[in-house]
Amino acid sequence: MNARIRAEEMTATGQVDVSAEVAFDSMKGIVDSDALAEMVQKASERPMTPEEERANRISLAMGMVPSNSTITRERIEEVYDNRRY
Repeated sequence: MNARIRAEEMTATGQVDVSAEVAFDSMKGIVDSDALAEMVQKASERPMTPEEERANRISLAMGMVPSNSTITRERIEEVYDNRRY
């Protein structure tokens, strides 16, 4: 079974900046590597917005928290938002 995945990268103004379609064979888990490489290249050329950077860093911190931890996303957000450089 094949499905088409449409990925759109939005600029800070909400306008579509990059659009690419990736062919995905859900039965075999094969992704069109050329289309994926093109998406990664285009995404790497656009700087992240402050909101995207915040979400990315919070996601990274959450991914590093052990599954048996009592640390919450809200606590990580609080620490991130009150950081001092």
